[in-house]
Amino acid sequence: MSITQSPTPACSAPNLRGAVRSVWTAQAQLGEGTLWSVREQALYWVDILGHQLHRYSPAHQTRDSWSFDEEVSAVAERAQDAGLLLTLRHDFALFDPSTRRLQRLHRIEPVQSGNRFNDGKCDARAASGRAPWTLPAQHPRALCTATGGATGAPVCTATLR
Repeated sequence: MSITQSPTPACSAPNLRGAVRSVWTAQAQLGEGTLWSVREQALYWVDILGHQLHRYSPAHQTRDSWSFDEEVSAVAERAQDAGLLLTLRHDFALFDPSTRRLQRLHRIEPVQSGNRFNDGKCDARAASGRAPWTLPAQHPRALCTATGGATGAPVCTATLR
């Protein structure tokens, strides 16, 4: 199997050519939230209940994992700076895999201790910092960015569970 970059400029994920095969028997409890890093040419994903972030690099056949003290449910790549944006049980956080530095940015619904982030995705506009996170009044249990484009649709979302 080979992986090539998509010829479509709007799509930065790789194209798969050949048969799909398992490259990692991770035994995750709840694996979700894949992110293809164009910068690193690597696939990130989380094991929410296992409290882990994983990275697979096809070119080098390397597998890396980082453990946290709580659930990690979503990952996005920072556009300008090194590192990632994560959602933890209750927090947005920056994480630099090379230094293992975790910087908590903002706690969501601190009085709702039973809630946790469940999932999240960002497109290039939100990941580049052009759309700040906001808490919409009509959906107090869901986070989304300022709306963008002609449709007014959210460009980045994370749900609370």
